[in-house]
Amino acid sequence: MSKILLVIILGFLLIGALTKKLETPMSLELGERYGFDSTVDAFTKVSGSFKGVPFASGSITPKNYYFSIFGEELPFYLSKLPLIGISTAVFLFISLLVKLLRSIEEREFFSLANVKRLRYMGLTFMIVQVAVWVYRWLYISFIDKNLVIEGMYKISSGFSLNFDFIYSYFFLGLMILLIANAFEHGLKLKEEQELTI
Repeated sequence: MSKILLVIILGFLLIGALTKKLETPMSLELGERYGFDSTVDAFTKVSGSFKGVPFASGSITPKNYYFSIFGEELPFYLSKLPLIGISTAVFLFISLLVKLLRSIEEREFFSLANVKRLRYMGLTFMIVQVAVWVYRWLYISFIDKNLVIEGMYKISSGFSLNFDFIYSYFFLGLMILLIANAFEHGLKLKEEQELTI
């Protein structure tokens, strides 16, 4: 049942992406990587070029410097593909969590199936974090290559990963893998105890 639902969700997202029914105006978060000179203020209309084509309808919003261009769209790998990936990861995690909770409810706490489920959950978190890092790199590369705004300058050069490791999905995945190993050890102890009885 869960596999059928996953296929339906992915099919819907893929059809919507390919038929361009999920189009949204392009909005880029420039964030802390870029700064603006004193002539660019909050909600300022700015000029520059996108993909080498001049624009006059861009606007900057305050704080995180959200930049919007109407009539332009982000490429598939930056707009729709992350949505499909996140939807798949969330669905996989929830289905594994439900199966794990059901087995615990049925008093099958230490089982090989639960060890595998916990490992898959941990690996899912780790893969999601790596995918986030790759997405950020692609996003920054896209902005650097395609967007020029008058008054904008780079604060940092090169790509830097946000390594707040304790707060990352990668760390959470490692912790879940550690719990899976504890489950496996508990399973071995349970089997040894059953053999001695």
